[in-house]
Amino acid sequence: MGRYAVVDIETTGLSSAGGDRIVEIGVVLVDEVGALGAEWETLIDPERDVGANRIHGLASADLRGAPTFDRIAGDLELLLRGRVPVAHNLAFDAPFIAAEYRRLGYDVPLGTDFGLCTMRLAKDYLPGGQRTLEACCERIGYGNPCAHSALDDARAAAHLLVRYIKEPDFAIRCSATIQRAYTATWPDIEPLGTPRISRTSPETEPQQSFVSRLVSRPPRTEMYREGYGYLALLDRIMLDRLLTRLSADELVSAAQVADLSREEVLLLHRAYLGALARLAKADGTPAVTLRADVEGVAVALGLTPTDVDEVLMA
Repeated sequence: MGRYAVVDIETTGLSSAGGDRIVEIGVVLVDEVGALGAEWETLIDPERDVGANRIHGLASADLRGAPTFDRIAGDLELLLRGRVPVAHNLAFDAPFIAAEYRRLGYDVPLGTDFGLCTMRLAKDYLPGGQRTLEACCERIGYGNPCAHSALDDARAAAHLLVRYIKEPDFAIRCSATIQRAYTATWPDIEPLGTPRISRTSPETEPQQSFVSRLVSRPPRTEMYREGYGYLALLDRIMLDRLLTRLSADELVSAAQVADLSREEVLLLHRAYLGALARLAKADGTPAVTLRADVEGVAVALGLTPTDVDEVLMA
């Protein structure tokens, strides 16, 4: 029982109501049995000064070229919809994310009634000590190499969640919140496939951006024959579900060598996603785990929620 999106943000300050904005967000997906899944992160242009850089360690120059929130709102919504939002101090993170959506005219089901807080749950599952993210992680033996980086903090909170999921009363204790999150109504926001920028790994590719670097041309009948080598390379690269700048450059080069257009590459990506789903189904992968994996790959390859639904229904 459970599909979770563990979120962490870095902000310009402490008050979403007072005009502070998000400068970085990281998401780690976790399935119902506690297996870690796809990761997603980006820096965000807050459209104001960076604020408390002594905490988040970001300067204005670091955000040069980063997307504004409206450019990634649809991609983030794809990750949150139908999942249980989780954060370490959800009462801080959820209002900030909800405020960003409100600026765009959307009301989203984010808050303590629709998500889980690993800090609050520590009172029950990690009693007898401080409940900071660092202190909780120390008690489970997980070291966070880059505290106050959104993705690293999301990973740390995800490891706490995994620990909690394995407790025998977790599903019962959290069942009402989980059910509310599953049935909550999210607005339809189109993912734009905007390039994302990471500060944690200089080589990390702003995922999805490499597709836009290809020429636009209607698909040809021979594209699948020409794209065989591209698909083989894509399969090797996506084994660990991590797309780096180097591997994205390799994919662009392979597409250009094969004279593949943007439209043809997206068709190949859909074919790859379908093959991935069929193999996972044949291996008996649980449906919720399968969807989490397919959605994570789809986001990385510039595909849409419609593409995900189609391959899962096939």
